[in-house]
Amino acid sequence: MSSDTPKTTSSWQRVRHITAVIAKHGLHQVLEKAGGKKSSGEEVTFGQREKLSTSYAERFRLLLEDLGTTFIKFGQILSTRPDLLSPDVISELSKLQDQCPPMSKEDTEAQLAKAYKKPLEEIFSEFDMTPIASASISQVHKARLKNGDLVAVKIQRPELLNEVRADIDILYYLARLLEAIVEASGFTAPRSLVKEFEDSLLKELDFRREVATIKRFYENAIGREGVVIPQVYDDLCRDDVIVMEFI
Repeated sequence: MSSDTPKTTSSWQRVRHITAVIAKHGLHQVLEKAGGKKSSGEEVTFGQREKLSTSYAERFRLLLEDLGTTFIKFGQILSTRPDLLSPDVISELSKLQDQCPPMSKEDTEAQLAKAYKKPLEEIFSEFDMTPIASASISQVHKARLKNGDLVAVKIQRPELLNEVRADIDILYYLARLLEAIVEASGFTAPRSLVKEFEDSLLKELDFRREVATIKRFYENAIGREGVVIPQVYDDLCRDDVIVMEFI
């Protein structure tokens, strides 16, 4: 389990940003109950809070969306826990989406250059820089290998693992704030849930684990009529890139 105290200046800046976003969404009671401080220049006034017409559950969902990948994923995990949260909160969190604008062409090329340490032209005969899908963790591109095979290339967003680790460290620190946020819903075990979330998300970011899972499904499906599992290209897969048969 991570320490309950952020370790770096950037982490403390992130904490200040998070508390400001909490204030922005009119959830000041979280800061009041936990004894937190508002960040200057970003908070709304108590009067503005009273004017907010959206429900607490909707504001909680919007708060997580504003905080980005780690918190969106955390909300998605929470949405599967009706044993911890009230139906209205579950309903709102089930709306969380992690679609994101695609990476820039420069970032995509940089990620692939870091993964392969060679020009793309030496690996792919064609590579469409416009992704066919883009989410908070990765995006997928259509490409063709030198041997003519059509493939899907899944690329993890740059520096995402470091960002997620930092945010998880902060989540442990903010566990008592999170408990205050959902107190009305009976959420009473924030630290254990953060640990569960940490394990789940770090597994999702481990592309080697995903490759092993795809290969296992592929092997289990051999000879089964009507079942098609994409083949992965082991020699082209990396910690943050997966290349598989395009279906």
